[in-house]
Amino acid sequence: MTVVRTGGTSIVKRVNTGRVLADLRRRDAPARIIEIAEATGLARPTVAQIVDELVTTGWLHVHGSLETVGRPAVRVSLNVRRVASLGLDVGPHRIVAQVRDGFGQLLGGTELRHDVRDGHLLLDLALKVTAEAIESAGIASNDLAAACVASIGVVDRTSGRIHVVREIDGWEQIDIGAELGAALGCAVRVDNDANLAARAMLSLEETPASFMTIQWGERVGAGLVLDRRLFRGGNSAAGEIGSLPVRDPWAAEWASLEQVIGSKRIGEVARLFAARDPDGSFAAGVDDADPTEYVFRKAAEGNRTAELIIDEVADVAIGAIAPIALALDLNCIYVTGGIARGGAVLAGALERRLHGKTLVPIGVRISPFAEDTVVRGACSTAADDAWDRILTEELGAVELPSAAGA
Repeated sequence: MTVVRTGGTSIVKRVNTGRVLADLRRRDAPARIIEIAEATGLARPTVAQIVDELVTTGWLHVHGSLETVGRPAVRVSLNVRRVASLGLDVGPHRIVAQVRDGFGQLLGGTELRHDVRDGHLLLDLALKVTAEAIESAGIASNDLAAACVASIGVVDRTSGRIHVVREIDGWEQIDIGAELGAALGCAVRVDNDANLAARAMLSLEETPASFMTIQWGERVGAGLVLDRRLFRGGNSAAGEIGSLPVRDPWAAEWASLEQVIGSKRIGEVARLFAARDPDGSFAAGVDDADPTEYVFRKAAEGNRTAELIIDEVADVAIGAIAPIALALDLNCIYVTGGIARGGAVLAGALERRLHGKTLVPIGVRISPFAEDTVVRGACSTAADDAWDRILTEELGAVELPSAAGA
């Protein structure tokens, strides 16, 4: 539970106001005052008074007339645009920003592919993409209640500073949260991209209690959730599996996990196989498409060469992942990121190999958010931060369930 205490005679009223808002946040349709009273355990007159004040201050929409004697029962809903928040995923090849309302509905967003390797230039691009997303949402930046930005590297949970980044020069020296906060005028949380992918999966009802997300593109990282709590580790570095040494089956030498199974390497292997048999069915279209996507598409069509490539990728991936899954007794592994476009072909190859190494079945699933899993997690985190701030700073003392994995 999150408990914030303030002084003064209005503390009970503030707590009750928080309960009313929290109840309305959980609803997907307008509610009557009596329904809110039953859900919160508050007296109907108390709820009616709180609703009246929240309508006056613009927090609620009214559907019908305000409830008084002799009038039809009022239905109210949250003015969810008052709780607009922003999620931002700043990756080494793609930046995506989304603005969502208090119910998680998309208001606007922008995406940009890039090849920038200078941290300060990347920050400029991130600010540009953020501004475009806010404009597309039809709001002003000072209307945002909170924001969350995802980054590669180890992110210190307390300070939000980023450490151990190899791909972007100078990224560790930039206080991303402070820079974005100054531009947006709201609090900005910074977190690791794989952790936020795990946070996105936690938002789904069918997600089991303990699982791992594999954020998989050119880079490879993991997010760990144990008993519905995000596990960060003692140094905030849990899940940094991309640097694990593995054997490259095509080069017959040792390299890091992300160097061997990252999307760039899969594309290189696709071209290698095409060059070996230029007149074969696999080689026919490899130069006309993204080679990584091409491998998965051809495998789905039953092309044997593509299937062999995916089998090798799955062997290496599961060799690294299975010990973690066994040690932590995970229920499921979710594939997120660009490689999630491999779909059922990839999930099936991974699951078959995983079942051969574990005592109990562990499922492998593809994230329904695919490449946008990280930004969805950033949006969910920002929304929770927005509600915490509103219910504590603006409304006083509130007691609410904390967000899972916070």
